[in-house]
Amino acid sequence: MQSGSGDCPLNQMPEPYSNDLRRKFVEVYDSGGVSLKELAKRFRVSESWAKKLSARRSKTGQIEVRSWQHGPKSRVTAAIRAWMREQMGRQPDLTLQELQQRLEREHRLHLSVGWIWVLLRRWGLRHKKNRSARKSKTRARTSGGVRRGGN
Repeated sequence: MQSGSGDCPLNQMPEPYSNDLRRKFVEVYDSGGVSLKELAKRFRVSESWAKKLSARRSKTGQIEVRSWQHGPKSRVTAAIRAWMREQMGRQPDLTLQELQQRLEREHRLHLSVGWIWVLLRRWGLRHKKNRSARKSKTRARTSGGVRRGGN
């Protein structure tokens, strides 16, 4: 197992090459007379990166670093979040299923019960688990199974 003491820690991706480097690279390449392989050596980048940059420019006309997108945009807007907070504040014993049904009825938004649970937990909101649950009557145990009192 590696210790991560090199240039790039094991838990992080390296940063993409800057747009400035990309522009200079393309500028020199466009001036002609230099292959991608030679240019990659000169700029100390991989030949693979040089080919990908060239292909991307040919295909899309873009060379800039793409902005990182973490999946699709959430359907849970700030307004939905505020509405959910209001519902939980107004009726704290609301179950996840009831909240799900209200979301569908009032906002035409279907979220799984599991996702609603994740959101409420992320926002620090508590909820009742189900309608029929009674208070737990489990006794607190002593450490090591030792009985108290008695002989």
